[in-house]
Parts: sequence; C-alpha cells; structure tokens
Amino acid sequence: MKKNLTGILLKKTDYSESSLILKFFTLEEGIQDFIFQGAKKKNANILFPLSISEITCYKRNDSSLGKISGIQAEYNFQELCMHPVKSSLLFFMAEVATKSIIQEVKDPSFFHFIKDEMLWLNSSDEYTNYPLYYLLEFSKLLGFYPESEHEQAAYFDVEEGKICAFKPLGHKYIYDESIVYLNLMLRNSDKLSQLALEIPKRERKQLLQNLISYFSYHLDNFTQLKTIEVIEAVLS
Repeated sequence: MKKNLTGILLKKTDYSESSLILKFFTLEEGIQDFIFQGAKKKNANILFPLSISEITCYKRNDSSLGKISGIQAEYNFQELCMHPVKSSLLFFMAEVATKSIIQEVKDPSFFHFIKDEMLWLNSSDEYTNYPLYYLLEFSKLLGFYPESEHEQAAYFDVEEGKICAFKPLGHKYIYDESIVYLNLMLRNSDKLSQLALEIPKRERKQLLQNLISYFSYHLDNFTQLKTIEVIEAVLS
C-alpha cells in the first residue's frame, strides 16, 4: 500500500553500491525501516542525520521493511550538516533518539521536539552545553527528568532522579564536581541560560558521562554511545 509519511532520518546503512537501508522516525507511525534503491545516486545530499523529509513509500503487511519510491527534503539544512561541530551534534542527537524511542510507536511530542531543535540549531551558535541540554530535555519527554531538592545539593540519586543535599542511602548515586553544574542547570530551566552556563571542560565532560549513565540506568537498550568521543573532542 502506498503511503506518504513525514520522517526524521535516524540512521542509514549501506545495502548495495547504490542503495541504502534507512531508519526514519516518522510522525505518523514511529520508527520505520526502508530500503531506498538508488539512494546514493538520487538523494545522497539530503540523507544526513536528523534530516526531515517527505517520504513516498510502499510496505507489505508481511514485511517489516518498506520500500521508498520518492523522497523530498522538507527543510534546507545543508549549511547545518556542513558545519564541523553542528554536524557532529547531529550524529549524537540521532544516536540518543535511536536508543531512546520505542520502535513503531507514534509519538508526536518526540517528533516535534527533534524538529524544533533542528530548526533552532540551524540558526544558533550557542552549542557548547548543547549535548547536556538535549539529554535533559529528552529525559523530560521520557519521564525521568531529574529534580533539584536544594540549591546546595551535590549528590545525584540516579535511582530516584534527584539532586540531594545528603548522600542517598541504599541507592546508586553520583558524587563529583560536575553535579554542582547539573544542579545549576536544573534550577534554571531556561534554555538560553542553560546553554550559556560556564562549565569547566573537565566538569562538562564528567557531566555528559554522568547523564549517559543516568539514561543507561533507566533505559534497558541505552548502551554506551558511539558518538561520545567525537562530541567530547569537538566541544573540548
């Protein structure tokens, strides 16, 4: 059956010399996989992480793999995908989304969040703290956004998702210099304020690793990110 879907590209995999397997997060049907024959010759320039496209496709009821017959970019993000730092962020954002979103579940809130962030990132140059902000906002959509109990809190209770003033008893927790900055971000949830917060390089790297550990605790399939080393390098 022929369908028209709006999709955000999460991952592409080589299938042949000219064809690709594409994983899209669609507005209408959640995560869907497609084969796109001739993609490398026809549309290679618009198939980058988190690109947003209108997809014409076919899918048989007895197959989990759809077939794309046509694709058209909804937005022009060419400048974004050519930027050395922002393009690295796209791979990171796509990997987080792939590991977090449930397969084949329609979720407009996730879709519109990613879409809005793409539009924002395309026009902004404030991205040093962006991976931290992105993970925190994603945790909010997933239902385990951390809470700050006190402005002087310094212990991160991973199980309860709280920044506490005292060491949690019997719970997995994190206690290092980065948690002070996590607490500051949580107590000032304005996006621009979070992105402008001055965090030393070492603590920013610590905090990124701590948030990834937090995700891993709450999501079974959230294993170590392949993109993390690149993100740490370009934002160091």
